[in-house]
Amino acid sequence: MNTEIKNIWKVIINPQAGGNTDAGVWEKILLQLKEARIAYDYELSKHHQHIIDIVYQSIAKGFRKFIVIGGDGSLNEVANGIYNQSMVSPTEITTAHISLGTGNDWHKTHKLPVEPHLMIQKIKSGKTSAQDVGLVTFQDDTGNKMSHFVNVAGMGFDAFVVLNTREKKEKKNRSRFAYLYSLFRSLLRYKCLPARVYIDGTEVFYDRLFSFNVGIGKYNGGGMMQLPEAVADDGLLDITLFRKMPKIKVIFNIKKLYNGTFTTMKEVSLFKGQNIVLHSDHPIALECDGELMGHSPATFSIIPLGFRYIC
Repeated sequence: MNTEIKNIWKVIINPQAGGNTDAGVWEKILLQLKEARIAYDYELSKHHQHIIDIVYQSIAKGFRKFIVIGGDGSLNEVANGIYNQSMVSPTEITTAHISLGTGNDWHKTHKLPVEPHLMIQKIKSGKTSAQDVGLVTFQDDTGNKMSHFVNVAGMGFDAFVVLNTREKKEKKNRSRFAYLYSLFRSLLRYKCLPARVYIDGTEVFYDRLFSFNVGIGKYNGGGMMQLPEAVADDGLLDITLFRKMPKIKVIFNIKKLYNGTFTTMKEVSLFKGQNIVLHSDHPIALECDGELMGHSPATFSIIPLGFRYIC
């Protein structure tokens, strides 16, 4: 393509991230970027998945460097914008994430600072690295769909909690404890469903499923280390499978989700693989990077080193 490459950053701002509806929050970050002599053009997202369109259009205009100011879901939309186009190789795009979310799970895996001024220093240094990208095909009310993720995809109880967390956010309850609150609230109503799981062609599970996580990173749900052995650039997807268990046992083991010691529980199995399939007779919900998607059947695969980021 003959588009002139722009040597400036495209800054994409999600003004709703983390409940930061005050324009002063992101305006301060823009000022810090200017003071750091980082040249940029910026745009605000106006609705869910608008960032995907902004990225696509920006790449067509010659942008190859993106700074996303928002939460983990905003970063997910950037990744999907990068992969929803065929104008350039996704590995030619560099992304920096300045977090305004409440979870910061992607940052935890990469040990990146959540303070905007510290991330701006890293952007100015220009050092990059690459991580793997997850790809999932699934179903929703309109048929087969596909989405990419750069952190963790969850099914079953994990997605059920995300649904309840979103409902609370829509009611303007955006507390940093929203996920944990929704976890307990959701537990009262959640019902485990039977599922079959295949990893690289081998059936590894057929029973009632409590929760199922497939990931690139270690953390989700606002700091829960649900994939403690995950390595973001090893070319493998990590899988944590929770069988049906008494709800009281879930409550008494919440702390173990934050430090990764839950793996000793008899209801938990850990796997690694490149192609994962989950089938079920009844739809089991799916979320990717904290964004509700659709439901089973779902097939997961991996794109090695497919996402370049400021590290």
